[in-house]
Amino acid sequence: ARVLALMSTATPKAAPDSLAFVRLWCHECMRVFSDCLIKDADMQAFHTLLNAQLEQHFRMDLMKVTSGQRLLYADFMVPGADPKQYEEVIDTERLTEVVKDYLGECNRSITPSMPLFMFMDAIEHVVKVCRTLRQHNGHVLLLGVGGSGRRSIARLSIMICEYETFQVEMTKHFGVGDWKELMRQLLLGVGLEEKQSVLLMTDTQIVNELFLEDISGLLNNGDVPNLFDASTLEDISTHMRPICTVSFKDYFTDFWRPSTRRTLLTQPARSPSLGSRARR
Repeated sequence: ARVLALMSTATPKAAPDSLAFVRLWCHECMRVFSDCLIKDADMQAFHTLLNAQLEQHFRMDLMKVTSGQRLLYADFMVPGADPKQYEEVIDTERLTEVVKDYLGECNRSITPSMPLFMFMDAIEHVVKVCRTLRQHNGHVLLLGVGGSGRRSIARLSIMICEYETFQVEMTKHFGVGDWKELMRQLLLGVGLEEKQSVLLMTDTQIVNELFLEDISGLLNNGDVPNLFDASTLEDISTHMRPICTVSFKDYFTDFWRPSTRRTLLTQPARSPSLGSRARR
């Protein structure tokens, strides 16, 4: 389903012939499967399998399809376009200019600014993150050593997607109660006001394992159990009643949770040293 999610939105312009369609399919397979791999041997095995599928079903080989170049698809090459067109990026120089323009716009709106040097590998990461955030229930786990620019790339990608960044401001006495209050603010914002928000966190901000449990609930259900008291649930029901013709119980499962999953996109940025804690 993840492979077909963005392929189904492609216009004839994005895939005017069979080769262009196969290139799009290869790109989506790489993003969904290959980007999750960290070992060279696994990546090589994936490309071998992908090449075998191309030869079997399309009578093409991977080298012919990609021409030895990286495949890049984006929907932000025309700023302000409505609707946005998800199509292949052929002109990498133009892509670099567009991303730099977005970076300049981003730096004018935040403090402190992000003095980033946008080389091609960094730009490719921006394109990949934007692609994921555009999807329903999109979420990203960014791994890298400290100072590698994970958070900056994430913030730039969020700005390009025209979403709001929701970050946790840690204090010395930040605890479970503070976390629950932040989650209430976040979910009420995306559920009632339909804000397109991205929760951006680092592994150092996860000071309690309960935080991970709540993030897991957001990713799987779009909800944090026992977060709202009865009065808040009644306020939600009252606010949504004009656009909801079913009972609150049905509304909560049929409308609220899909709404929060659609508008809340989670993007933790973590260090490779997270180790056994991440595996748990």
